[in-house]
Formats: sequence, C-alpha cells, structure tokens
Amino acid sequence: MAANKLFLKSTCSSCLSAKTARRPGKQFLSMVNAVNDEAPSQNSRRDFLQLAVLLSAASSATGVLAEDEASQKITANKRYQGPSAYGFSFNYPKSWKPNKRIGNKHLYDLEVKSEKNKDAFVEVTIDHVEINSLKDFGSIDQVSSKLLSQIQKSKKGEPVKVIKSYEQQDKKLGMNYYVIELESERDRIVSKLAITAQQLFCMIITVPQSEAQGSLAGLGEEIVASFSVKPNYLENFQVTAKGQAPSFTEYFQKLPSDIGRVERGDF
Repeated sequence: MAANKLFLKSTCSSCLSAKTARRPGKQFLSMVNAVNDEAPSQNSRRDFLQLAVLLSAASSATGVLAEDEASQKITANKRYQGPSAYGFSFNYPKSWKPNKRIGNKHLYDLEVKSEKNKDAFVEVTIDHVEINSLKDFGSIDQVSSKLLSQIQKSKKGEPVKVIKSYEQQDKKLGMNYYVIELESERDRIVSKLAITAQQLFCMIITVPQSEAQGSLAGLGEEIVASFSVKPNYLENFQVTAKGQAPSFTEYFQKLPSDIGRVERGDF
C-alpha cells in the first residue's frame, strides 16, 4: 500500500515514465493481479455469462444450419442417357448413384439410388413383349391393377393403393405413356410405362413417406416427367417411304453406334 501511495504522489512525468520503464514485467503482472483481485464475483461472473451466451448462440446457429441442410429440397438435376439402341433418358439427383444390374431376366435393369437414404431410389427395366403398344398391353385401369399386384407382392403384404393414373402423350416423338401413382404406409411410388418395338419400358420411383413432404417432395413426379423413350431402332428397319424394304447395307448404316455394347450387356 505504501508503495502505491508513493507511486501516485509522483507528479513528474519523467519520473513516472522512468518508474514504469524500469520494471515492465512487474507492471504487467500487477495489471493481471489487479484484474484477478478486483471484484472477482462480478468480472469473472460477467465474463462467464457472456461466453455462455456466445456459445449458446453458436450452437443454435449450427443447429439451424444442420436442419436447413437436412431439409433442403433435392431436385433431379442430372441427365441419364441410356444406350441409343434403347433410346431412353431421364433426370435424377446428381448426388444419387446409378447402378446397372445384370444377371437377371430383364433386357435392361438400372437402379439409381440415394446414398444417404437407401429407401429412395429409381428403377428402370426393359422387357421383351409380343406387342407393340400400351393399348395392346391393356387399358390404364388394367395396367394399374397389374402394377398394384406386383408391388403388393414385393411389399410382402403391406397394403398398397393406387392414388391416380392417367395417360400421357409425347406428340413430338409419337410415344404414349401410362403414369400411375401409388402409396403404402411407408412409401410413395410413381411409375411410368411405355411400349415400342416389342419392348416394355417401366420406370418406378420410390420415395419414403417420411421424406415425401420434405427434401424429396415432388421428386418422383419430377423424374417421371423427365422420362422419355424414343421409338426403338428396330422400328427404323421396317419399310421406307416408297414402301420398299431397306437393303441389307441400310440395316447396318442405321444401327446405333453403341449396338455392340448393348448386345454384350456392356451399357
């Protein structure tokens, strides 16, 4: 205390500078001690409360950010182009992974699956049929019943119902489609079918009900709307405009460039 009084009584600025300069380390230590000793119940508590408020705010912001990312709407923003011999394409989320399945009864079997949600996926299959149009396959109601029966079997008894079904036409390409929407307790399912050159194209999109109103809302309908099938190359080998069958060399000229890959199953 005596030293402090002596220090305060000095009015000589040069002396004050000299005294301060002589022991900088001790002056810094005194300042630290003063902060620690002066009203510890007020300063330290105030600092702690301020830190707690900052941490709470940061935690809340992180939680909101994580929630926003989890609920961010997923869109079909990447194009899948099938082999030209089959002539189909569609959009799907770029974060999903396409996987061509082989070794089964289908001519073509593709699955595009979400890596984060294994219950959300797209399936595209192509099968040989002895008909050339959807009308020959059945009416929209008949085909809806067939699809419903097939999906119910895959769900192993889980109730499934048709929400709505309708016909769709691509006038530019001259293709007709059936679009069928179904739902079960767990999933929302949207399907689109087409037939050309004795090949049945069937797309099925499955989205969990838990995500159907969230990040995957409307995704099934978006993918289905983008699904397009061109008349198969076999249809180009029929008759020419003059009513004459194409020559043998014309067949090879019209073959798609990737026909070899298709025949080998390398697609």
